Amino acid sequence: VDLAGYRKENPEIEKAVDVSNEFLKLTKREADVALRPSVSQPNSMSSKRIGVIRQAIYVPKVLLQSGLKTVDLEKLSWIGPDDSIHYPTLQSWMQANNYSKLCRYRSDSVLDRFVAARNGIGAAVLPCYLAAGCVDLARFGDGLPELDTDLWLVTHPDLRQTERIRLVLDWIEKHCSSALE
Repeated sequence: VDLAGYRKENPEIEKAVDVSNEFLKLTKREADVALRPSVSQPNSMSSKRIGVIRQAIYVPKVLLQSGLKTVDLEKLSWIGPDDSIHYPTLQSWMQANNYSKLCRYRSDSVLDRFVAARNGIGAAVLPCYLAAGCVDLARFGDGLPELDTDLWLVTHPDLRQTERIRLVLDWIEKHCSSALE
């Protein structure tokens, strides 16, 4: 998402971005707006589903033999989620497909897992919006619909109609929705 574009369109609005796995409490005003991936609608807040995060297996091209059309995923090193993050769907999927035992690199950050895969450390399940445009990665097979996760735009109900919040919500919805397609 082009935050520089938002800045140009709305220079008077101060922005502070926290990219983290921590859930800031909107009820305590630790944040005004949040993007939350979740299979269910966040409770007690004003929320709107703005898209679906689709995922697929991505393999670093440096690990593929030239001209190889298929790859044996069970012979690759894997990058997986660290146990410290709450991602039971992916963790269960990796366990069920025997990729968890092949993990040689774990991280609590999807961005870190993306960079690790891009740098050739191993195969990884990554969001398509992030990995699809990366020239260093090859998508393996179709997506993994069982790992689809809704993306929710969330704010405190008292703030929803505030002009500065409304501008942010509208801009995020427009740009995130198109990025997830």
